[in-house]
Amino acid sequence: MTTAQTLTVHTTTDSQDKAAAPARGAVQTRLAARAQIAGPLTSIEPTESTELPDPADPAER
Repeated sequence: MTTAQTLTVHTTTDSQDKAAAPARGAVQTRLAARAQIAGPLTSIEPTESTELPDPADPAER
């Protein structure tokens, strides 16, 4: 039987913009399946396209 392994990482920054870069990088390189940024809540997930939405861009929130 194979045991699934998961890891949850929590970090803090002083702004959403500073949180967006490492969150996007982790998802784009598949180190993370999803990233969430609080204040207001923004989820970053892989998509069918090669580009992920930019949570720092108000038009994409």
